[in-house]
Amino acid sequence: MNSFRTVLSLGLALGASSLASSGAAWAADSVSGTVQDGYGRLSFTTDSRISATTTGGVLAITFSGKTTLDPAAVASAMPRVLSGGRADADGKTLRFTLSQPVKLHVSQIGTRAVVDIADTNFAGAMPDLVPPPKPVAKPIDIASLPEIKLRTGAYEKFTRLVFDWPKDVSYQVYPGAGKMTLRFATPMRIDVSALAKFAPPWVKNASWRIDGASTVVEFETDSDSGYHDFKDGTHVVLDIMAPKTDGTAYTPPGTAKPAITKIDAKADKSGASAAQLQAIAQTVAKLQPEKPKQEPKQPETKPDAKQAAQPPKTETKTAEAKPAQVAAQAAPAEIIPVADGKRTRDGAVITFKGAGGRASAVFVRGLTAWVVWRMRRISMPAI
Repeated sequence: MNSFRTVLSLGLALGASSLASSGAAWAADSVSGTVQDGYGRLSFTTDSRISATTTGGVLAITFSGKTTLDPAAVASAMPRVLSGGRADADGKTLRFTLSQPVKLHVSQIGTRAVVDIADTNFAGAMPDLVPPPKPVAKPIDIASLPEIKLRTGAYEKFTRLVFDWPKDVSYQVYPGAGKMTLRFATPMRIDVSALAKFAPPWVKNASWRIDGASTVVEFETDSDSGYHDFKDGTHVVLDIMAPKTDGTAYTPPGTAKPAITKIDAKADKSGASAAQLQAIAQTVAKLQPEKPKQEPKQPETKPDAKQAAQPPKTETKTAEAKPAQVAAQAAPAEIIPVADGKRTRDGAVITFKGAGGRASAVFVRGLTAWVVWRMRRISMPAI
């Protein structure tokens, strides 16, 4: 091991001057050699993929494409270990004579590749190349962003919002229950003060924020309204219809007849969408107990003539309360679960009192979490 390290060190010192003169002639691919932690490392800069093998005392370094490296330059990077360099006819494989048996390790990231050479008794680690750290995204300085104005206009059947972008920008509109969201694919400050100043109908409480490299604008509207969006040059225009406005009554400036997109009118006032309400109904249906199967009615039997001729017997019984009626009268009123909560180190814990013995389900739709219980049916006493 020590002799191998000594051979590498002496060889690198002898080969440094020859690398300086030969490397300039081959600018496309480059190679250098170092000794570290008991093994030698050949470092290549190349666009090709590299592999290395040893057979019968010969080291073969193969490139995926034709290399511009001079075999003598590679041998000079690791002298006393490599000698007699030559290239195959295709120019993709370089072969060298080894001065002793060795073990190899190859690693490559991008245009950087290494071929590590060590004595066969080497017990240390020849590590892979470490990828460079990813560039950290520079946080956006919101104060330094340019600002655009939001203009408003009130018409008989709609309110118009105009975002005066100075350049063409892509955007998406996300309608919700009583809420509209616009996402612009460019960070920008938005001046929404016109909504508070002029208070146009069917639009209120506008806000904006930067989300990554996008600008998000949100405002409240009527859930019975429709909307129509379009571009006027670089300006983005959004028309919010008066609630339940018929399409024939929407006549914005221009000759084209626009199509109105309806906001989901089935959304619950609390903010639940139609899909959320359907999921709740399906969960409640699963929690309902199955109805008992009705037994088929027995056929009525007619009494014979002798039994019909006898007068009916009358019996006097003291009225007694039926067990079912007593149980129904004694049944306590339905307890509505009451919740309390507390914050913990990992989040929060919500406790629903009186719900331990009930069938329940928990699910999330969008940003809303739903907890559903099966309530007992209260039996009324028979009269």
